[in-house]
Amino acid sequence: MKKTVSLLLIIAATFTLFSCQKELDEITTITPPPGDDGGNDGSDTANAIVGTWNFVSMHAETESSTELLLPNVNQKTIAQLNYTTINNAGVVVITDSVMNSSGLTYTISSLIKTYTYQDSVLTDSGQAPVNITFPESATSSPYKLIGTDSIYFPKGGFTNIAAAKFKTNQNVAAIKLRGDTLTFNQNIYKDSIQTTSGIDYHIIQTGTAIITLVKKK
Repeated sequence: MKKTVSLLLIIAATFTLFSCQKELDEITTITPPPGDDGGNDGSDTANAIVGTWNFVSMHAETESSTELLLPNVNQKTIAQLNYTTINNAGVVVITDSVMNSSGLTYTISSLIKTYTYQDSVLTDSGQAPVNITFPESATSSPYKLIGTDSIYFPKGGFTNIAAAKFKTNQNVAAIKLRGDTLTFNQNIYKDSIQTTSGIDYHIIQTGTAIITLVKKK
């Protein structure tokens, strides 16, 4: 029974990272990938983000906690997926109210790591390769600036995070402009109960991501 429950948890946790939409609200800071110090050159962000930008990459650190809701069962699986996208392409045109992306594509090549706990004691762990290429897409994402250092997407951002197959829900991001480089720093959080094959799971999804664009010349 314990092995069966553990397997169900691992499957549910992995499925959550790959198929569920993400809600983003609070803004936090994460460690940028090598070569990105996350600085800001003091430019007037409100005016400077308007223009045409090349998509450079997305760096994400994500985690899904999945707890099986069954009587007398205290088991939970943590699934972690961290990555920096490769094979990046696409253009984002920013007006004063909308971000239009075209030809946006990238590949996630990483490892998903899982840890299963019984009564808060680690009982199993493992990892598996993840290789997903998102085909070229075009989106239109209205936005509103919050001051000069944050941005709000009422209908979701122009890309997705945590290998989800869907765009994000409405979200907020901190924005930083350094020379011709624009970054969006986003925080993921969703707390939900999901039912799969008649079994209820308590799922908490968290994570952070930095999306980087460079001004097209």
